[in-house]
Amino acid sequence: MRTIKILHVASFTGNIGDNASHLGLYNVLKTVLGDRLDIEQVEIRRFYKKYSLADKMNFDLEFTQKANAKDLLILGGGGFLDYWVPNSETGTTFDMSDEILDKLIVPTLFVSVGCMPHQPVPEGNIDKFHHFLQKVGSKKNMRIAVRNDGSILEIKRLFGSEFEGIITEILDNGFFYEPSLKFSCRLLEKPYIAINTTLDQLTMKNRMIGNINYSQLREELLSLLQRIIDETDYSLVFVPHIFKDLQAFRELLEGMNDFYIRSRVAIAPYLQGNYGCNYLMSVYNQADSVLSMRFHANVCPLSMGKRTVGLAALDRVVHMYNSIGKSSDCIPVNEKFADKVYKKMIDISPNNSDTLISERKVQSLNTYMKLLSEIGLLS
Repeated sequence: MRTIKILHVASFTGNIGDNASHLGLYNVLKTVLGDRLDIEQVEIRRFYKKYSLADKMNFDLEFTQKANAKDLLILGGGGFLDYWVPNSETGTTFDMSDEILDKLIVPTLFVSVGCMPHQPVPEGNIDKFHHFLQKVGSKKNMRIAVRNDGSILEIKRLFGSEFEGIITEILDNGFFYEPSLKFSCRLLEKPYIAINTTLDQLTMKNRMIGNINYSQLREELLSLLQRIIDETDYSLVFVPHIFKDLQAFRELLEGMNDFYIRSRVAIAPYLQGNYGCNYLMSVYNQADSVLSMRFHANVCPLSMGKRTVGLAALDRVVHMYNSIGKSSDCIPVNEKFADKVYKKMIDISPNNSDTLISERKVQSLNTYMKLLSEIGLLS
């Protein structure tokens, strides 16, 4: 069997959730295409307009030549179809002209991508996005599969049924992440709850959840964590996905009793890349339960069968829980939530959506095989 050469454009640095998603993607590709894969990773940030280092790239003729020398081009996963990007040909991170799209003759997948914009959308961007979807949909060598974060509903909201049968939904690739056998990182001997909280998401736009009051959020989180410490034997382990999460942890813990911080709180190390991803996902896997705000801080523990409660500051987290039949385990943070989350943390049953997740994983694998066949990579 020949080696399949793949060019993978995505975010590989700065957020371990992205790494988990990509490791999940590679598990999918090995299942569908076999083990003989030669994957070249290209960091998406090198294409950003504000990127100024010497290795900057553009979606230009040079890129098409590089991509066309491969057997498969994969773009994603991530929120790269969020159509708020100013001065982009497509309104998205994929700033590609029609000329460039036409010159890409390599089988191409835009997979596990999201289009739930969290910034103001410039005038004209919806039209640009619409044209991009039409253009990709018309090409025999290109397919789009959005992740289960509400993106398929957003496309229907914008364009009705136009893209039904053309753009499909799959589980986020993070659901295919598997814990590394090399890591067994239980940070504490005592039972603990793994926690991820954020700051950066609080200023992002949401259609469903709306604006978040930071002072109220902090007050509710402190009330919740204090009650867990007072009424249970659980310790608290905070897990950073990006550097700014450490700031969120600090601002939260500054309001907690110092003795409790010394005796009942730990913070996992800030690590990046695949090593950091596997290490920190093991911290989640060794936890008794998980309380998370970030998208992949929910996806990955759920995929590992952990008892997980989502604190939703973003609509995409709500949509993800809805898509796997666990809407009651996701609590929006735009209201008082401490009592509700505490009861959920204490009473939550083991992951009762395993069956639905398993069914959707099979469906997603079948979708991958279908798309790869349609673009000519599988016979």
